[in-house]
Amino acid sequence: MSDMQEILHELMVALDEGQINAEVIEGAYKALSAVPENYHIKAVKALLRTPSAMEEQPEDQPEDYLAVKTFTSNEFHIGDEISVCSGLRGVYVGRSVNSGDCLLVDHGKIYDYADTSAWTRTGRNFPAIAAIMEELKNA
Repeated sequence: MSDMQEILHELMVALDEGQINAEVIEGAYKALSAVPENYHIKAVKALLRTPSAMEEQPEDQPEDYLAVKTFTSNEFHIGDEISVCSGLRGVYVGRSVNSGDCLLVDHGKIYDYADTSAWTRTGRNFPAIAAIMEELKNA
């Protein structure tokens, strides 16, 4: 089975089992706009956590991996949904080389903020974002 067939199969299963919905797919599509094209397959596999033929599914991986989680901490974690006072809403994706904190917003642009005092956590977290970022680091 090719990588793309494997991804499409896992996507069908996840949709059928209600693990993901159109909103998650749209978010993944937009997130890929910030990833170089040669990493798209690896990034989508990380999102779906599809094991290759040579590796096994990690045992510590929760079943509802793609589910949106809710946290009440005041710290920012990769995957946290952030609201900015301007009405902009995005997902925290880490720190840039310029020492700013980065938000990936719904239209696919990444904003770099030196000052996060205007940020408010919504309480939602998208754990698949952290997995994609980790997969890119390991590529």
